[in-house]
Amino acid sequence: MWGGFIMVSKEKELQELDDFYNNALLLGETRIVYKDFEISKTKDGLWRLDRFIPNMDKKIKELNIPSFIKVIGCGAFIFSYFKSVTIPEGIIKIEDMAFNGAKIRELSLPSTLMEIGNMAFSSCHIKELYIPDSVKSIGSHTFADNFCMKTVSIPCGIFVGDLAFTRCGKDVGEKNARLEIRNGEKIKLGHSPFLYSIFNKMNYFVS
Repeated sequence: MWGGFIMVSKEKELQELDDFYNNALLLGETRIVYKDFEISKTKDGLWRLDRFIPNMDKKIKELNIPSFIKVIGCGAFIFSYFKSVTIPEGIIKIEDMAFNGAKIRELSLPSTLMEIGNMAFSSCHIKELYIPDSVKSIGSHTFADNFCMKTVSIPCGIFVGDLAFTRCGKDVGEKNARLEIRNGEKIKLGHSPFLYSIFNKMNYFVS
């Protein structure tokens, strides 16, 4: 027992991990520690990464999310130091504030991703953003305050939540900015998703 969690001290096969987690539940624990992460299961039985545990003895330069993870949990990487992040294939949801305030400059999202929560990548340093066709909705303030964001490419039919891109691109000249809507021009908008951003009044490109 450690800090209210059950620890997995060595890498386990997925079935062993399932058994270990079920035993932890019997002991009243809802999370286990796996490598550098606290993990749990959603009510639908999907593995969720709840929190990144920085190791002060070794600064991890590359983020390697376990392949069995399907959901990145609320605040899992809040204020983390990773500058380049590739979310692996298999992830279907990124919850609220997952990477809020992180130092991300480069972001790659998987073709399996369906939903990005509120403030998930707000106050980062993302310069170029490509949202896959699989994504159906972006929450409120999801990418807000990425001041150096200069290009955004989003798929047709997506829902873009309230103030999702507010104040994005403030540090970028308008001639260097580009907003692209792929496969048509129909998107669903919440309240003022591009308010005070460089994309607010510019013409968007339809591909």
